[in-house]
Amino acid sequence: VKIRKWIQALKVGVKVIFAAEKRLCDMVFSGLSGDGEASFEELASGSFMQFLLFGKAVAMTRRTPEKLFRVLDMYEVLKELLPDISTFFRSEGVRSEIKEVLGNLGEAARGILHEFEIAIQKDAAKTPVPGGAFHPLTRYVMNYIKFLVEYTASLDQLLRGRRREVPRSLGVETFGLSEGLVENTRNESENLSPLAVQVMWLIVHLERNLEGKSKLYLDNAMPFLFLMNNV
Repeated sequence: VKIRKWIQALKVGVKVIFAAEKRLCDMVFSGLSGDGEASFEELASGSFMQFLLFGKAVAMTRRTPEKLFRVLDMYEVLKELLPDISTFFRSEGVRSEIKEVLGNLGEAARGILHEFEIAIQKDAAKTPVPGGAFHPLTRYVMNYIKFLVEYTASLDQLLRGRRREVPRSLGVETFGLSEGLVENTRNESENLSPLAVQVMWLIVHLERNLEGKSKLYLDNAMPFLFLMNNV
């Protein structure tokens, strides 16, 4: 709730309030070169820093998978408003603070995604799903991936620095690809986006986990039914 309010307040603050105050300041100090700009930054930077402090606080909170999309929302809105903010605050101090907050939010997003990957691998089931039906982990991971795709541009940029190899073992059913296609996919890995490779790893970890869960069934046929339903 606080993040949603922060995003709304930041948009109104930058697009409406700061913009109007900057125009007023320019009118009051018309003809006095540099004084209006300096006065505006002196008066407005304190309020703007409150926005940045909240961003830093969010980036420092415990990294749970559910927070990823809110963190990305903050990252995207701050980056989207950066051109407007740069017209209000020209001092190096404010700009370096913005850059730091963007870096903190980006690092938090990468960290949350890493924690999510570990959580998939470590998810342990004590009892098999009745009837070999969909496992809750399957629903959760696939829904998560669906939302990841909505942030493709931001995630591709954030993951570019940690380029990963395409998985050599593509899970239980190798995504339904023949061996030839799998080999071609590896050869074309240079053309895959960082998010595409990340999604492949998430699915690989999910399939490996599901394969382990299939061994919980006592009936010899049930593991195969479970894997057909889930993979």
